[in-house]
Amino acid sequence: MESLYEFSEMARIPTHLSFGKHKGEAITDLATHSDGAGYLKWLLKQDTVDPYLAEACKNALEQSA
Repeated sequence: MESLYEFSEMARIPTHLSFGKHKGEAITDLATHSDGAGYLKWLLKQDTVDPYLAEACKNALEQSA
């Protein structure tokens, strides 16, 4: 049961943006260039950002650094 729960949590973390000017782009790809990384950083500052999206953005930015 524990592994099933962990897998379900991983599935909730998005890999692509579903809105905005970068709709359809991979979050990891955005983090590799300056304007995309800036957009992800801006997104993290928003009060209404989904916690799973925030986690995906943070992970992508950390990996690209």
